[in-house]
Amino acid sequence: MGLLKEASLRTPDGKVSPGLGEGPDGRRSRVGRETPVLEILLAASLACLFLQIAWPYVNDWRNRPRAGWQVEQHFMDEQSATGTQYLLYLPDAYSPEGQPWPLVVYLHGSGLRGRDLDLVASEGPPRLAREGEPLPFILASPQCPQNQSFDPKMVRSLVEHVVEQHQIEREKIYLTGYSMGGFGTWQAAAAYPDLFAAFAPLCGGGNPDEAESLAQTPVWAFHGDQDKVVPLEQTTLMTEAVTNAGGEVTLSILPGMGHAICDDVYSDRSLFDWLLTHRKRVPLEAEVAK
Repeated sequence: MGLLKEASLRTPDGKVSPGLGEGPDGRRSRVGRETPVLEILLAASLACLFLQIAWPYVNDWRNRPRAGWQVEQHFMDEQSATGTQYLLYLPDAYSPEGQPWPLVVYLHGSGLRGRDLDLVASEGPPRLAREGEPLPFILASPQCPQNQSFDPKMVRSLVEHVVEQHQIEREKIYLTGYSMGGFGTWQAAAAYPDLFAAFAPLCGGGNPDEAESLAQTPVWAFHGDQDKVVPLEQTTLMTEAVTNAGGEVTLSILPGMGHAICDDVYSDRSLFDWLLTHRKRVPLEAEVAK
């Protein structure tokens, strides 16, 4: 090391030049020590800038719709200035050029409102999709903003959006929801009686005055007889009104169960089987054109 150092410090005329990191007067300079730090800071800044630019594209790629996966999606609708985010599940055998599939829209309970779609994936059909359960339909699960409830117009806009983007069997579109989503299910089915082939509210309620509109669509309603959050009467009032209006009504009162019936009902595939037996009477184009 001594010979190398001596050789590096001598100029061709034999004079000793200032060493690395030394100024012309031979004093130690800070430049040699600061240069690596500045280079590191510059590299870190460039890396952060790259990530800021690239991350939206990476996130879009990661959440691209693909068969067998449930991914985060977003669409702009008239009811929200920032749009609506939702989870989208495509069946294992789905192909953009293949056969059309039924569509199920799921509306969650009030405790899952906000801007975190991981919450939506914690219950009901989205939880089944997250856990890898094969579902025989496309599933769209919107998230309701904090301090709001599901708007029927948003539900309709979501259906239109998904139908435009994916292969949907337009006569087999269904709606279901739990608790707050159960109320939203009754409301959206009443607002757009020709949009859904069948609907299934859990622990919900609605307006009996809308029974004639609701009677146009088959319904299977669920409620626990020990529910202390939403009284059982909220469901029986609706099913009786729809039955009297001539509707096709199935009511399941779950003995000994309270409000938390969501996962029990959806884990039993009989509800999905029932939904899929129904076809819409009016083509979607006729409803959308209204």
